[in-house]
Amino acid sequence: MSESIIWWFVLGALTWAVSVVVKLVLSGALHIATTKRLSPKWYAMVQGALSAVTELGAAALVFLYLLPEGSLSLVLAFGAGAGIVEALILFGVGLFEKTKAQETVADKSTSALPWYQEWTFVVERFGALLGHVGSRGLVWFAVHSPLSAALPAIFALISFSAVDGVATYGTLKKWNWLEPRIWKRFYSFATLVGALEVALFFGLYFFVGL
Repeated sequence: MSESIIWWFVLGALTWAVSVVVKLVLSGALHIATTKRLSPKWYAMVQGALSAVTELGAAALVFLYLLPEGSLSLVLAFGAGAGIVEALILFGVGLFEKTKAQETVADKSTSALPWYQEWTFVVERFGALLGHVGSRGLVWFAVHSPLSAALPAIFALISFSAVDGVATYGTLKKWNWLEPRIWKRFYSFATLVGALEVALFFGLYFFVGL
C-alpha cells in the first residue's frame, strides 16, 4: 500500500507538471490574442478558468483511466504530490531570486515585516496545498460517484478559477501583496476556499460514499 501511495504522489506531481506546461502554452496564446481586447477583470477570469480546466482536466483524465477504483489515501497522495512539488519548486526559485537580489543590492536595510508576513510563503503554500488536495478530491468524486455527481466538479472548477483569477487580477493591477489589508484579504480568501474544498470532499466521501 505504501508503494501505491508513493506512486500516486509522484503521479500527482507529474500530472501537475504536464498540465502547467500545457497551461503556460495556452495562456501565452490567450495573452497574445486577448490582452488588448479584454478588461483586466475579464482577462483574469478567463485565465483563472483556463488554469482550472487544464489542471483539473488533467487530473480527471488520470482518475478516469488510471484510478477506476481508487481510495481516499491515493487521492490525497495525488493532490499532495501536486501541491508539495509546486511548493518545492517555488521555494527553490525564491531562494535563487533572493540570493541574486542580495548580490546586486548594496543597501539591504529594510523595515522589519510584521510577524505574519514573515510566514507568507508558508501561509500561501498551505492554502495552495488545501486547494490542490480538495479540488482534485472533488473531481475524483465526480468522476467515480455512483450518483454521477457533476456538482462537486463544478464547485472545484469555480473555486479553483476564483483563486487563480484573483491572483492574476492582482498581478495585472500591480497590487502590493505585502500591504497588510491586501495580504490579509487575499490569503484569507485563498485559504478559506481551499478549506471549503477539502471539507466538501471529505463530507461527500464519508456521508455520501463512493
